[in-house]
Amino acid sequence: MAVQRIFYMTPSGMTVFYCHKGCIELLARFEMGEVEEFCDYVAQQPDVTSAMVVDVVEEEFRTDHIPHVTGADRRRLLSRKKAAMFRHTRLCSTQILKREDGKRKYDLVLFAGLTRPETLEPWIEQLHLNKVPLVGIYSMSNLAQLLMKKMGLDHPNAELLSIQQGSLLRQSFFNNSELKSSRLTNVDSGDEEACLNGILSEVERNQQYLGRMQLLRIGEPVFIYILSAGRQIEHLRSGCVGSDQLDYHLIDLNDVARKVGLEQPLKSDQAEYCLCYMLSRWLPHGNYATQMERGYYRQYRLRNQLKVASVLLVLACSSWSAGHVLDSFQLSQESTDLVKFAQLQAHEYKRQVDRLPDLNYSPKVMRSAVEHDHKLKEHKPGSLKALVIIGSVLLEHSNVIVDELSWGVEVWVDDYGVKQRMEVAKIKANLDRFPKDYQRAFEQVDALARDLSRDPRVYGVDALSLPLNTDPGSSLEGESQRLGGSTVAKFELKIRLVSQSESDNGDEINNG
Repeated sequence: MAVQRIFYMTPSGMTVFYCHKGCIELLARFEMGEVEEFCDYVAQQPDVTSAMVVDVVEEEFRTDHIPHVTGADRRRLLSRKKAAMFRHTRLCSTQILKREDGKRKYDLVLFAGLTRPETLEPWIEQLHLNKVPLVGIYSMSNLAQLLMKKMGLDHPNAELLSIQQGSLLRQSFFNNSELKSSRLTNVDSGDEEACLNGILSEVERNQQYLGRMQLLRIGEPVFIYILSAGRQIEHLRSGCVGSDQLDYHLIDLNDVARKVGLEQPLKSDQAEYCLCYMLSRWLPHGNYATQMERGYYRQYRLRNQLKVASVLLVLACSSWSAGHVLDSFQLSQESTDLVKFAQLQAHEYKRQVDRLPDLNYSPKVMRSAVEHDHKLKEHKPGSLKALVIIGSVLLEHSNVIVDELSWGVEVWVDDYGVKQRMEVAKIKANLDRFPKDYQRAFEQVDALARDLSRDPRVYGVDALSLPLNTDPGSSLEGESQRLGGSTVAKFELKIRLVSQSESDNGDEINNG
């Protein structure tokens, strides 16, 4: 509900209502001089959303046109207009009725004010001192306008009559659903005949007032809607005889109460029960309360919003925590399973180790030996290829006797910084049946090198040593003398075999 507690103010005092689903309950009544007692009562339970309904005579209505503006300009213009129309009260309200189109656009505005604020301010001050969340201050005419809208009574000229406690008769006149006037008088509600005569008299006096105020044209018909209940409604129906200008319609107050959601039965002079309960569900236009009076209500709403946000945050955190707790439980279970598995593996490893024979070497040494063995296997040159190439060529050179044959791998870094590898073979040999003809010996070694180079698997052949030294720094005579007594001519060749280039971290490995 929009409002739970209603403070109903009349010329005789203050009545407190409490509204809940389908029911309105009278809590307390205070006479006009019992302001202190009212303060003590409110202090017992201040934190309840409340509204004040004013049903007094001192209420004035005026309509005026203002230029059609919006935003801050409209607020400033309306504030200046209110201050000019109602100089002696701050309890004013404005209501935009309609926009009038033309060459210049204007808005028709209803200005209303409570012209004797001094009778209300002591009660309002007690609400403010006790920090009551006050939604607003409304008049009975505002509620009558809201009731006409809820009931769908939109006749061009309509008047709503309601009887409240204390024999108060409220007459609210509407022209095209716009509130034009609202008057409060007294009638004798205890006696049916006296009540009938009082209503007929007040209706006639109100027609004269509307004519003087030029709110009703002469001869225009008016629909009179009277709220009543029980036996009195039947008496009024028989006594209110219509005419060309007045058309009476009796409306059962209990039917109206059910339409606004109030289920408890009402008497004919309890219209304020129905109207106050309607206020607990819907707020009308025309709030007389200023920003100061409504300050604690804004704090109340903010506090409730923070509470709702806190609850939602707690629920969200709880949901998040529940998900993470479940994940943690699953991870804990998985961790337990992994520990058990590791223990089983360690037990199996120990069992296998116990079955192995004792060794004189540590596992670290054995691991290093295995790694070196793998490295040797990766870099071991292909001896069969070198033997095939060299053997096939030596068949054609029968005078070459091989003294030593070795093969291995040479590693170097090329111009691009990439480590390259190439298989090589070295031949240490001599010439059989050496004729001591050095020129011919040189030619035979050179022929052997050429034959080796012709094989497509050979990248190149280099002479490491020759029977004859071709170094320009040495003399042929001296070399002839050194070899003059020898019966063999020794030489050494290096054969480079074709292989793929690759990056390698190993060193050169030779096998003899």
